[in-house]
Amino acid sequence: MKQPKKNIAQRFETELLYGRRSLLWLWVPGLLVLLVFAVLARLWVNHQFGDPLDPTAGEPGEALWRALVESLNLASLGKEEPSSTANRLVGVFTALLGGLWLVFGVSGATARLVMRLHQQKEGQGEFQEVNHTLILGFGEQTVDVVRELIEASRFHQGAAIVILSEQEPDRVMEQLKEGMHSFGNTKILCRRGNIASPYALARLGVERAHSVILVNPALSWEHGSIKNQGDSTVTLAIMAVVSACSQHIPNMTVKMHYKRNLQVAQGVAQGKLFAIEEDEILAKIMVQASRSPGLSRVYSNLVGFVGNEVYFYHPPKVLVGKTFGALAFHFLDSIPLGVRYSQGSVELNPNKDYLLEPGDQLVVLAEDEQKIRFFDRPVIEPRELASNDQKQVQKPEHYLIYGWNKKTPKIIAEYASYLAPGSVVNLVVPDMSERMERQFKEMFKQYTNLQLGLGQVNPGAEDFPEKLQPERYKAVVLLSSEGDNPQEVDSATFSLLLRFRSYFQERVEQTGKAPKTQLLAETQQTKNAQLMQAAGVKNLMVSNQILSKILAQVSEEPEILQVYEDLFRAEGSEIYLKPVELFLEELDSEVHFADLMLAAQRRGEICFGIWLKRLEDSAEDNFGLLLLPNKTQTFWVTHGDRLVTLSPDNN
Repeated sequence: MKQPKKNIAQRFETELLYGRRSLLWLWVPGLLVLLVFAVLARLWVNHQFGDPLDPTAGEPGEALWRALVESLNLASLGKEEPSSTANRLVGVFTALLGGLWLVFGVSGATARLVMRLHQQKEGQGEFQEVNHTLILGFGEQTVDVVRELIEASRFHQGAAIVILSEQEPDRVMEQLKEGMHSFGNTKILCRRGNIASPYALARLGVERAHSVILVNPALSWEHGSIKNQGDSTVTLAIMAVVSACSQHIPNMTVKMHYKRNLQVAQGVAQGKLFAIEEDEILAKIMVQASRSPGLSRVYSNLVGFVGNEVYFYHPPKVLVGKTFGALAFHFLDSIPLGVRYSQGSVELNPNKDYLLEPGDQLVVLAEDEQKIRFFDRPVIEPRELASNDQKQVQKPEHYLIYGWNKKTPKIIAEYASYLAPGSVVNLVVPDMSERMERQFKEMFKQYTNLQLGLGQVNPGAEDFPEKLQPERYKAVVLLSSEGDNPQEVDSATFSLLLRFRSYFQERVEQTGKAPKTQLLAETQQTKNAQLMQAAGVKNLMVSNQILSKILAQVSEEPEILQVYEDLFRAEGSEIYLKPVELFLEELDSEVHFADLMLAAQRRGEICFGIWLKRLEDSAEDNFGLLLLPNKTQTFWVTHGDRLVTLSPDNN
């Protein structure tokens, strides 16, 4: 007989703490039982002994009223009318039982409230959000992702971001608050749980989510085995999302380190996975930025929601039949960069004579969606200034890469596809390994148009970097090494930057001429990049920040991935900073930005910004870079200035 009693006790305890029904179903019946007992006891006492001091105590109505008052209010004892000892004992007994029952009800409600709050924090409580962004996992890049999503939602009410990770929710919220000033009008909820648990995902309404962002726990600076494990963790989370959704699977955005792991993940995602290939994008940006000073700042401004961004714009019917080139002058503060054709494909920098067809959308670059305004008439009639038909003659270029990581082979491949035959790319590492030597031999055999070199130089040597003669190169690229701590990785990069800058300053003092070599450094943490920029470093590429911005943007608009794919593919148009003398025959004159746009169109390019050499050292003026100026704005252009263009080549 003990086992049934034990089961009853367990069921009672479980229902008390975890039950879905209100505690009233248990507390009210208990109170009624107590009242019935108290009424019957008082009626029996008065029937047996009577009460000459209080003749009404034996009446049913009076007995019920006294039982109710005594059971709910112990302080009423002593304030009642004079009565017999028997009636007083019944009152005391009723008050004690009522007090105990009241304490039981309050403590039970408190315990359930605490349990519910704990369940909510742990991601186990009921969840009512709809159309929210669900972020699975938390790491350093999550702060950048959340910052971009908040920026994207600043004009939208009711936006919500839900973060599920294995970290304490309070700690996650603290890190988010440290990384940004305000959450704006975006509601952020942090929950603790297993991102690979279908049950936890269902609790958070994954099927009702607008999109899911999967944060890879392994970062680019970590060792290969950790990156592979991170890809596996993300793949399990993708499987959990699919398992938790019975009808609708939301779009999922992810960054994978290895292409083989990405293929596995895509196989289980049922066509709902939009993936970013980390190495391909970063290698392309790094090579392009090393060849064009200031291009790293252009990319940092374009990706994500902070700064300028890309939108798909449904043009009014009146635009159908107009040429793509003419459309550019019907927008004041935004510029069309391409077309998304009616069948779904995207092309950046199409032929300027292309006639817009029904169903086509414009790919427009703007500061925000509200700035995309079409005018029936051109906002300005651009002047056809005397153009220059000259092309940039490709000559051999020289580059120095210090450091080695898994992007190195792709970086060399990019250089091989861009540089003229006979160009030199020397790789220098602080410590040589057999893997590096093996990969270098493979690259040496494959890219015969380049003169490749590999050497080992200790950065702690007294003659570093003088021994490398960095002034002989067009650019010196400092790659982040692989390690265990991003702070240590960035600290090593910062130390190298200071050594190279100090050397170049000594060269200026010795020769009176500033070397034309530019420094480009890869960093991992946004906060470290800000410190380096404060120290005067102009060309930085924050790898995790760029990828986080793209992740956030693709999660909001998956089709934007087509734009990035077209921008980063070898056959498409790319971003360049080209000398203004390639576009205009006469310099040292004042021109409208619209005039520069028309000059670029004649060369089959789209101009969407300008870089002024006279402001290259001014941080307040963004080091001379201005994107999307008003088309009526005037500039004094001279030798050394450059136009930011979307072009099929660098000629």
